[in-house]
Amino acid sequence: MSSTGIRSIFITATNQGLGLEMVKQLSQLENAPKYIFATYRNVETAQELLHFAENTQSVYPLQFDVSDFENYDKIVDVVSSIAGNDGLNLLINNAGILGSTKDTRDGMLKVFEVNSVAPVLLTRAFLPLLRKGFESGTGDAFTCTRAAVLNVTSIVGFITYCTQKNLDTLSVEIASSNSYMMSKAALNMASRLLSLNLKEDKIMVVAIHPGWAQTKMGGPDAPLLACDCVSNIISTIGKLSEADNGACINNVGKHIRYC
Repeated sequence: MSSTGIRSIFITATNQGLGLEMVKQLSQLENAPKYIFATYRNVETAQELLHFAENTQSVYPLQFDVSDFENYDKIVDVVSSIAGNDGLNLLINNAGILGSTKDTRDGMLKVFEVNSVAPVLLTRAFLPLLRKGFESGTGDAFTCTRAAVLNVTSIVGFITYCTQKNLDTLSVEIASSNSYMMSKAALNMASRLLSLNLKEDKIMVVAIHPGWAQTKMGGPDAPLLACDCVSNIISTIGKLSEADNGACINNVGKHIRYC
C-alpha cells in the first residue's frame, strides 16, 4: 500500500512487537503520515525505536505510560504543540499486558487498568484533537483520514471462543491468564460503547484482532509474522468506513462477532 491518506497517528506501546512494526511500515509508505507519535515506557527497552526515529523525520517518539493517568493532559499538549491545526486523525490503543497467571487482586487490577481502562480514558483525553483532526481531514466521515480510534483487542476476549479446545491451541502464557482474556472482553464492550458515544462527533471506533503473531507476547510458535500481520492491518486501515464503526474486525477487515 502506497498511502493511507492519514496525516497524524498516535500509537501506544511501540517499543517492540506490532507497535514497532506499525511505526516502521507506516513511515515507509510512499505518502507517509506527517506525524507518527510513537510511545514507549522505558528508554532501555526502546532503543530500536529511538534509533529508527533518529533517521525518520515523521516519527516522534514520546515516553509515556498509559497507566499514568495524571499525565494524559501533558501528552495531549505535546501532541497538540507538534500537530497544531492538523489535530489527530487516528489513535491506535495498542498497549497491553498479559499479567500473572496467578491472577492476584493487584495483578488483575493492573491488567484491567492497562488493557481496558486506559484505552477509554486516553480516547476521551484526545477527543479535542480528534475533533480537530476530523475538521482538517479529508474524505468521508467515519474513516481514518478524518477521525478514528483503533483498539487492539484479541479473539480470546470473545466468550464463545473460550472453549477448552481453543484454549489448548494458545500459548501457555495467554491461555493461563484469566485476567488478560477478561480484560479484552471488557475492551470489546468499551469499543462498542465508544462507537455509540462518539457517533455524533463522526469519530469511528473499531476493535481489531490482529491475529496470533510472533512477538514477545505471542511467542515464537505463533503462525503469523509480525511484518505480515501489520502489513494487513495498514491495508485494512485505509479501507475502513462507516459500515465498520463499532465492529470488531480481523487484520484483513473481516467482521468478527463480539460474543
